[in-house]
Amino acid sequence: MMTTRSRNPLLPALGVLALVVVLGGLAIALSGDPVAAGSAHVCPEGSTESRLDVDDRQACTLSNLNSTEATFGVAVENTSRLPVTVTDVPLEPLDLVGFTPDEVTRASEESDLVLEDFEPFRLAPGEERLVQVHGQLPACEERTEGGATTFTKLAVSVRMLGLPREASVTLDPAIRLVSEPC
Repeated sequence: MMTTRSRNPLLPALGVLALVVVLGGLAIALSGDPVAAGSAHVCPEGSTESRLDVDDRQACTLSNLNSTEATFGVAVENTSRLPVTVTDVPLEPLDLVGFTPDEVTRASEESDLVLEDFEPFRLAPGEERLVQVHGQLPACEERTEGGATTFTKLAVSVRMLGLPREASVTLDPAIRLVSEPC
């Protein structure tokens, strides 16, 4: 005697529903910037606090009359529900009139006070790590006219679930670098 099994017609529909729920959850997890400014920021040494005319924000302002080196930074915090790997801090968007970025460092896993060359790092949800940009302002003798550059965000490249993404972290206070002639 041969028996035949009948398949439950709901099983394929439940499988599709489960797939839709999983894909929807991933889409929500991957939407928006997965990183934001954490609890620490670094203004350039010798900078003064001022207000930006555009949006009345606070800014750390450094003039090349005070220093030709500028270092600023921000703690990058994982605000998503998934682990995030910060893979790069591209210098190209920072290479503007009057400022030449030349190095990115990051805090070690042990301490924000110990900086090391930038290497990609992983952040669990809620974790943060300090990232700093170092660069040069032209000496005032090299300038025939003045100029200023203001940074309100720091671009970062990240990877979530193996997928590369571009994101940004708000610099608050903003960083304003002024190049003046002598």
